[in-house]
Amino acid sequence: MEHSGVWKLKSNAQIKIAVFLSVFLLVVVLYLQGQSIIKPSFNAVSWIATIVVFALLIWDKWVWRWKFLYPLSKMPDVRGTWKAELNSFWVDPKTNQMHGKIQVFIVVRQTFSKLDIRLFSAESTSVSLSANVTTDDEGVHTIATTYLNMPSLEHLPHSPISHGGMLLSVRGGKVVKQIDGKYWTDRLSRGEVKMSEHSQELADGFDDACSLNFQKVS
Repeated sequence: MEHSGVWKLKSNAQIKIAVFLSVFLLVVVLYLQGQSIIKPSFNAVSWIATIVVFALLIWDKWVWRWKFLYPLSKMPDVRGTWKAELNSFWVDPKTNQMHGKIQVFIVVRQTFSKLDIRLFSAESTSVSLSANVTTDDEGVHTIATTYLNMPSLEHLPHSPISHGGMLLSVRGGKVVKQIDGKYWTDRLSRGEVKMSEHSQELADGFDDACSLNFQKVS
């Protein structure tokens, strides 16, 4: 997932915190410099801007994922490699049979403002073109992504490069228990995907993911 901008404040609470932090630091810096709070100097304002930007960058990369801050961030931590079961409803015209279930791995690289999703199967690799995490009024998280699927050379004759979309429900917030949903492609294929085994390591491909140790999260 990639959002525009270096960081993205997700709620009014976070905007208020950023404003409060800026004002509080301005008062502290002015006090330490022995200056009037009514007429802040350019130097003091520069210090505050630098500190706030640095604080937001730290939040974006690390702090948001601290579990005790989940009520503030409202962002599920889905980083790592997920072992998934993909159930394809595509019907092979040669056999008139559905493709069925296969094992795939989904690798998620995540900050507060960015999400990169890669799906590895034995035959192809899918890379997210865009992705986003939305949260409804009930606190339910959904990952929406569009992706490019690139089969290996040996499978290109019967499985051309394609684009697709995926809509995933994140079961749990502070502690993610399972991720499941559906996908579809411009090859008119569709199916379901379910993942409940996780590794904190980030796999570089299908073979690498097969060698990881996974733990059930549900």
